[in-house]
Amino acid sequence: MAHTPIEREEAPRERTALPVRLALVDAGLSDPHACLDHLSHDLLEALDVYEHHIPLPAYGAARVIDSHVYTFSPADADTARTWASLCEQLHSDEHAGHARTPLLYAIACADEHGFIQARMALERLSSACRAADVPWGGGIAVGGGLLVSASVRGPRMGRMRRRRSEAIDMLIAAIRSSCSVNTLPNQNSSDLIIASCPVPRFLYAPICKACRHYRWE
Repeated sequence: MAHTPIEREEAPRERTALPVRLALVDAGLSDPHACLDHLSHDLLEALDVYEHHIPLPAYGAARVIDSHVYTFSPADADTARTWASLCEQLHSDEHAGHARTPLLYAIACADEHGFIQARMALERLSSACRAADVPWGGGIAVGGGLLVSASVRGPRMGRMRRRRSEAIDMLIAAIRSSCSVNTLPNQNSSDLIIASCPVPRFLYAPICKACRHYRWE
């Protein structure tokens, strides 16, 4: 009589603990310290919440253990030397003991209402990474940078922060899976996530002026 083989459940693979490498790119900000600080804090705080409260899948996931943040100054944002310098720094900061190098993710922002400057900055960073053999994971191009600091105390999924928060959540999904942004669903093979300004162009300047006048920070 033939015996039916007993199916044994395969033991889950051990997750690889990788650090987060995040580049903050000033693509033309009047107050880069405050704006980029708020954006990075939003991402790292949300990442910490996901890490502690939402379990990862059993296979192929990477758990975050620390973070390395690299910030660019506006004076150097357009020079090839800046990107090359960052790539050298990334190579020198390789996380010892890992089978693979962690991906570099980025957030770029500018004062303009649109996101063109931020997108161009990320495209230059992406090209520099590929030229220097630095693993590139993709990033977020944020428009309407003048409203980032002004809306930081609003609800995370309120009108003024919702687009940025949704973009950050998408980037977190890539970070926690140790994959590139272009492999996420609905990304159409793009490695850039766009977080457009939360208000129409014709209202952007008046609202920014009101924020400065009433110091909504």
